[in-house]
Amino acid sequence: NNRWLKIRAATEYAGLSRNTLMCLIDSGHIKARKRPVGGWIVDRRSIDDYNNGSEDEEFLFNDLMTRVG
Repeated sequence: NNRWLKIRAATEYAGLSRNTLMCLIDSGHIKARKRPVGGWIVDRRSIDDYNNGSEDEEFLFNDLMTRVG
């Protein structure tokens, strides 16, 4: 159970598109950091927190509505 995931693994783990994941990172809802050698690593715990609803409920509702159209 590696805490830090590369972007591709993080999108698969979270069940999100790369664009959605990057938006959540940019907005601070999911934690990540840019690696000095390039690319990003994403905090698995923050994905779990986001998917378990520990973030702002209104944001989650709006995100869900965006996902389903």
